[in-house]
Amino acid sequence: MGKEITLTVRDVNSRGQGVAVGEEGKIVFLDGGLPSEVVRVSLETEKKNYATAKVLNIEVPSEHRITPRCPWYGLCGGCQLQHGSYDLQLEIKTKSVKDAMERIGRMKVERPICHPSPIQWGYRNKASFPVRSENGGEIGFFKSGSHKLAPIDGCPVLMPHVEKLYVDFRNRVMPELKRNGVPFYDERRHKGLLRHMVFRGNREGSLLALAVVTSLRNCRGKELLERSLARLKGTTQASFSGIWNENSSRGNRILGDRSSTIWGDGVITEKISNYDLSYDGTAFFQVNPFQAERLFLRASSIVAERGGAVVELYAGVGALTVFLAKAAKTVLAVEEWAPAIERLLENVSRNGLDNVKGICNRAEDTVRTMVEAKPDVIVVDPPRGGCASEVLDAVTESSADMLVYVSCNPSTLARDGAKLVSDGWELATSECFDLFPQTVHVETLASFKRIARG
Repeated sequence: MGKEITLTVRDVNSRGQGVAVGEEGKIVFLDGGLPSEVVRVSLETEKKNYATAKVLNIEVPSEHRITPRCPWYGLCGGCQLQHGSYDLQLEIKTKSVKDAMERIGRMKVERPICHPSPIQWGYRNKASFPVRSENGGEIGFFKSGSHKLAPIDGCPVLMPHVEKLYVDFRNRVMPELKRNGVPFYDERRHKGLLRHMVFRGNREGSLLALAVVTSLRNCRGKELLERSLARLKGTTQASFSGIWNENSSRGNRILGDRSSTIWGDGVITEKISNYDLSYDGTAFFQVNPFQAERLFLRASSIVAERGGAVVELYAGVGALTVFLAKAAKTVLAVEEWAPAIERLLENVSRNGLDNVKGICNRAEDTVRTMVEAKPDVIVVDPPRGGCASEVLDAVTESSADMLVYVSCNPSTLARDGAKLVSDGWELATSECFDLFPQTVHVETLASFKRIARG
């Protein structure tokens, strides 16, 4: 047990940790604290500029503190804010965006609006569950800050039918796989067959189960696993697909490049606004379709202010693309994942849109095409790492006078925003959309307008 001290929590950081100031002005990070709370802690690690601590007792609780709904909260690493009221969650997320834009981006911004999710529980349409050889075979989520499993028996942020699919797999399929000797993945030795189960669903009740395996060359293991997975089909009357995905690589990457269908058509279709959008088990799709609709409508309304020709980078399966197509004269959609761009073109056609062209390429390898397209507006929705510098250079070199930036990471948005400002752009609007209730994650929609050309 380390030294015990009493602290007042002043903030919550982007990892969901309480932040306090300890002795001699040293920053102290602690799990589970909320702003304004007085807590008794035990110091665990002390570095030159900061320390970490474990909360022993909450002496003065926040008026916003509530009892977490999930019994695994604090052990499972999936959620970070279940102990705070929803109003406080929105406040924390709004502040995190403002702080990042000012501290990293060096932009003075008004505190952005954070649009609440229409529902805060049972919203999530997807979850990836690691399967490991620990204790003879376990499935669950990773514990916070580790690769040890928390063998959870449910997850209240999942859509109920997706949660039920996980529960059925855990309670019915896992015991059968153990009895039949199907080898589970050992991460340290890089051995075993089954490494992840990914479950997805839509708001109409359709389901998709994707089994991530090291290889399909183990015929006996494959047949046993396929037979056990097929038993899940009897648990629902809704559309249900099963998919193999092969990932033979080491490391944290969940999905591999090769997929094949076990049963069904391997596709989920979600209706967002008036659009039918299909995607397969490996594709990116917003996990909160209830809130994604609001995000897409707002982004397309900003684009409609300028209209004309749009270039969209990191387009995925075209969920945002179809909204942009209604707001613009033309859309050039760029996506590097070949199955996704094929699905994008299908989604465009299915929804009766004829003003979209798709290109399969990395955004940073399409910069010349982007400039030559002479866009009026550029829309980007990059992964957490943000945009490559050459992409931002091409944005400035292009004819566009508006950039709409959808971001799941305030830090990289702020970094990219700082470069844009230095290149002659200004931040025009910024607002947040809570697509991830109970977690620290937040989606930000920002628009930039050109004020000068270099």
